[in-house]
Amino acid sequence: KGAEVFIKYTPNDQWLFSVSNNYLDTRSGDDQSIQLNPSFMYMLKANIQFTGKPGTIGMAYMNRPGRFFTLNNESLFIEDLNDYIPDFSNGITENGNQFGTYSNLSINYSKFWSIKKRYALIGFVSLSNALNSTNERNLYYNVDYSEQFYEYYQPMTIYAGIVFKL
Repeated sequence: KGAEVFIKYTPNDQWLFSVSNNYLDTRSGDDQSIQLNPSFMYMLKANIQFTGKPGTIGMAYMNRPGRFFTLNNESLFIEDLNDYIPDFSNGITENGNQFGTYSNLSINYSKFWSIKKRYALIGFVSLSNALNSTNERNLYYNVDYSEQFYEYYQPMTIYAGIVFKL
């Protein structure tokens, strides 16, 4: 089950403001006790954009709780396979843990130039994850499941480019 609220406000042809919030609850199991991904009590998105003579500049922000995951630090060694497998026999709750809050602020700028009314040049620059938030993405384990390693979403990144339209 889920719901979304979206509000957009454009006071004139230069400014655009929007905000949305999503609620999504997905569950599994006979008693619906297992929280599945994606499940978010909230997913807030906000956007502001200005378009004028200097170009278009925008700022977007997203914030949501982290995804659910199953934490395990025990394993069984299977001699026939010469390998470890995770051991879930000790009462581990499926998806009973949650990554930290995800947040991302992105800032974008673009400029459009018309060339002889037939061609166009578009320049852009983007700063993604401007606050350099450390957002957990996945959890990995070493070979015997005794150590955990986090994979993170992209750190602060700047990229720019030019597009020539024929």
